[in-house]
Amino acid sequence: MKELIYITVEDNILGEYPAPGDNGPTQPGGGTIELSKDWKMLLYEYAERHNETTFRGNLGMLDKMVDDLRFLEQHEYMLKRVGRERKRRSIQPLQAETRAKIMRADEKDDQVTAELRYQVKLTYQQSDERFEEQYVMHEHITLSRDQAGWRITHVRPSIAERKAMPLADVELSVSPQAEVSVAGSRPLLNTHLLYGWQSDSARSGSRKSAYNRQRVKEYADQYWNSSNPSFLAFEVDCTNYVSQCLLAGGAPMNYTGRREAGWWYQGRKAGREWWSYSWSVSNALQHYLTSSRGGLQAEQVQSPYELDLGDVIFYDWDGDGAYQHSTIVTGFDAAGEPLVNAHTANSRARLWSYRDSPAWTERTRYRFFHVADYF
Repeated sequence: MKELIYITVEDNILGEYPAPGDNGPTQPGGGTIELSKDWKMLLYEYAERHNETTFRGNLGMLDKMVDDLRFLEQHEYMLKRVGRERKRRSIQPLQAETRAKIMRADEKDDQVTAELRYQVKLTYQQSDERFEEQYVMHEHITLSRDQAGWRITHVRPSIAERKAMPLADVELSVSPQAEVSVAGSRPLLNTHLLYGWQSDSARSGSRKSAYNRQRVKEYADQYWNSSNPSFLAFEVDCTNYVSQCLLAGGAPMNYTGRREAGWWYQGRKAGREWWSYSWSVSNALQHYLTSSRGGLQAEQVQSPYELDLGDVIFYDWDGDGAYQHSTIVTGFDAAGEPLVNAHTANSRARLWSYRDSPAWTERTRYRFFHVADYF
């Protein structure tokens, strides 16, 4: 049976709003506020309609409260893509739930600019199996007031997946003249201390260790919507997250001490964090996997159906050869298509194609890498 779960609105600064049917919203200090004149209530209603579009796959009543025609056209285009994917995969949405939170708001006379964060959970059925996917997204919204009341005049989705990390940003505060200590080509970060286990090769004495794909999935699911405090979290965090997942599965670091070579994360040294570009930049990691002949190795394959748990997918949204996003395979739907986890934007068990993302374009290209079973 289909079920639409009304949203839960979290607003630590501006007050909480209940679902329809309750006695009305209250201010943080108590007392009922007037709904019809409050821009926060309009945002609540907008988020509720947004949840319905996720579930039903159409604009519904969204165009009745938003004046931004460009956003409505783009959103409808995305929903049509999602609808075609649902039909192709023969899936039936069962339940949609969105937790919405106003992250910040700036009020100036008759205009408000606000950032709204959604955490979406969609449950669906496919071939008598139930699946659940989750993702986080942000929107920047402008509301304007006239004599008739508040209206939403502009909506700009945050397209986090499109943000490629410039190398200048990767450097952060690290000076080009700074020295890196390369002691025996060993990273300072020890996996058996971080994760509480030793590699298979350390336990058995074997020269090769197996890639533990199940452990990759467990790590990816544990940190899909949070950061491991043992690592630095980047604003563009997708490849840093994928690298951590690979490491959790037993992939060996290639520690060169040079940022442009190898695949490594050294940890904190002299008040700074050190890592290779391939650890944190999508385009650099896909180049590394293409050419690596030792340590972490992977084979580029032509189809997502050739992938397994713990394999990696890269995304070139513009088709220009520069890959901007990375995901890790954590499961499969009933038809055998990969489901992926990612950071920036945080996602769990999301269909690999990403046609539900505002970053996707008709020019989008993918690269699929099957990670070696043994290192």
